[in-house]
Amino acid sequence: AVSVKSSVIITLAANGDQPAGVYLGDGKAADRMLDSADLEAQSTDITSFVEEELAADKNNILIKAEKGVRHRDVARVSRAVGQAAPDLYVAVLEVQ
Repeated sequence: AVSVKSSVIITLAANGDQPAGVYLGDGKAADRMLDSADLEAQSTDITSFVEEELAADKNNILIKAEKGVRHRDVARVSRAVGQAAPDLYVAVLEVQ
């Protein structure tokens, strides 16, 4: 188990055939959603976010992906996170 309080959290939301919605933080707040039109810029934003959060004493990175998020989206976000940190945890969320 990973402590949410000490983790950098990135949330992925299923988006049908489109790339997953990426939110910087826990949950799907509209003000934390990254633009999915430019995936390269999105990766840069993810890496910067992780670096800032780690500098603010976060210890872990947690990617929370909804059921239905494609593996390629999780892998893409994981690669962006990997630019800033070696340790990563992934959780799959069941929508109730």
